[in-house]
Amino acid sequence: MQQSEKQDSFGRQRKFSNRKIASWVLLIVGIGLLVSSARSLFPPAPTHTEPIAPVQSAPPVQPVQPIPEKSESSPDPNALLYDKDFLKDKLYVTQERADYQAGQMVLKIPRMGLDIEIQARESDMDIGPVLFDYSQLPGAKGCNVSIGAHRDIKGSHFYFIHKLTAGDLFYLIYNEKIYVYEYKDTKVVEPSDWGPIYGQDFDCLTMISCTPIGTSRQRIVVRSQLKETVPYTDHYVYKPWVEGMDKPYAWEHNARSWDEPLQDGPAGDAQ
Repeated sequence: MQQSEKQDSFGRQRKFSNRKIASWVLLIVGIGLLVSSARSLFPPAPTHTEPIAPVQSAPPVQPVQPIPEKSESSPDPNALLYDKDFLKDKLYVTQERADYQAGQMVLKIPRMGLDIEIQARESDMDIGPVLFDYSQLPGAKGCNVSIGAHRDIKGSHFYFIHKLTAGDLFYLIYNEKIYVYEYKDTKVVEPSDWGPIYGQDFDCLTMISCTPIGTSRQRIVVRSQLKETVPYTDHYVYKPWVEGMDKPYAWEHNARSWDEPLQDGPAGDAQ
């Protein structure tokens, strides 16, 4: 009986000892797994050191260059035109133009016998010469006063426009001032060409009509440059051309065209 009890006690101790060993083995394995997992969370240490590239400094900021002023004595024809008041490559309506009312401005062309008020709307060309919607008004630096009129219908106010030549004078009366312009040049453009009424690099008056006479195939453009501005007075003498010249009036049969080879019809053949 005692022998049997000793054997049972020894067996229980052996089993406890085996369980203890197994517990320690499991604990060691668990710790190993935890260490392995922790290492996987961090990148491996580099085996060698890479040189650090120096930080590139940003290039120095260049100052904005001002637009060079054009020399009036020797203008560069290839220079870009710039004017803070009137754009040279766009059509737009100024506030003064939007406020303009018919009859506020008068156009006088003594050589053509023309003395007429300027209408405000392009649709009123049957009444008389009109100020284009995109025109400027005289008085501001660099303004281009652009006026259109019929050639051989509804008054034919610009019928003799092709007879205007060097030395001819034109007048605009506006805001109690007389603006005196002198003929500059004439050219013919396509109907889709709105360039002639863009802002220019000088104060000018631009007159436009259809050409050849009796058609609307192209546009004849007469440009003049501002010569002087004087206060309005009833006694002012409106000369047809500059001093020292003598030429026939535009409606006279011997009045020559601005360019005889491109003459668009003999003067006097009104239709």
